[in-house]
Amino acid sequence: MFTHPEAEQELGCKLSELTYRKLDEAIERGLHERTFLEFKRRPSGTSGTRPSATNFNHDELAKDVAALANAGGGILIFGVVEENECATGIEPIDQIDKWIESFYARISLLIRPHLNAEIFACKESSDGDSGVIVIAISNSCRGSRPFAKTSSTGEIKEFPARFGRADTRFLTEDEVAMHYRERFRTQSESWQSLESIQSVGLQRL
Repeated sequence: MFTHPEAEQELGCKLSELTYRKLDEAIERGLHERTFLEFKRRPSGTSGTRPSATNFNHDELAKDVAALANAGGGILIFGVVEENECATGIEPIDQIDKWIESFYARISLLIRPHLNAEIFACKESSDGDSGVIVIAISNSCRGSRPFAKTSSTGEIKEFPARFGRADTRFLTEDEVAMHYRERFRTQSESWQSLESIQSVGLQRL
């Protein structure tokens, strides 16, 4: 399972150990949204309709996930009520397994390049079908090319990014270009380091 040290510190446990009860305890202690930690009561609906696992706002999900990835990774939790950026309680989501299946499909379709997100449930009871949904995006995506929200046909629409404590904005063309330059610089340094190691190794043969 992915790790995200900053988010895990806020939650009070490793992601691999997170349960419904531990999340509830973290909320009681005081859990606030951060650049790397976001809460949603439930997925957004479409055109005023009540959201379901087969009918929800795909674009909004893709925007939120891509924004966390472009901020260096983080955790998005559905099923948590928040007020003024502070978690106030859990409102379990039903049919949680169907939601997770839909989330994987939409993220795979609407975010480019491919984002290796991990999605799992913290269920209210071991034999139940309700709880919270956790989307984890590793901080290893830092320094990668920026992630874009696309249309269902693959057309790039925008590059969202989290900033501040709980806001989302869209990267400008200059910022997107800067991401690419930084990525190429990092790759160049990695290759130079590898070539240096190979050279030293050959000299010792």
